[in-house]
Amino acid sequence: MAYRVLANEINNEDILKRVRAKERVLLQSPRGKTIGAIISAKELKMLERFREEEIERLEDEEDCRDAERIMEEIKSGKAETISLEDLLKKYGPE
Repeated sequence: MAYRVLANEINNEDILKRVRAKERVLLQSPRGKTIGAIISAKELKMLERFREEEIERLEDEEDCRDAERIMEEIKSGKAETISLEDLLKKYGPE
């Protein structure tokens, strides 16, 4: 559960106590809209790690879709392949 506070009514001592107690503090505008949050450093690290893992997962999915598309192009004859031997002859070390 989160503690809500108006952004213009922040009491630093109270906020620090709540964050140390692993409580999330949501900053609200006078109209009640949440405009920010204060969380512990540990929770921030967890969120950053989750974000990095999610980005990596999405990139992996995109790579798989690209590989599947290319394999379909090869199977249908829309794309050509070259053997490793020919590739090395053409671009190998000089």
